[in-house]
Amino acid sequence: MSHQDHQFEETSNVGHLLAAVAVTIALPLLPAVLGWYIILAK
Repeated sequence: MSHQDHQFEETSNVGHLLAAVAVTIALPLLPAVLGWYIILAK
């Protein structure tokens, strides 16, 4: 039981880390993606 909790905690930490990395990478790209979407939508 304790081992499962520890494993879940590690997985949660990895998920938070991946989310932080994804946000850090995605935020600068958002304006570019939105710009391309607007251009292509027209």
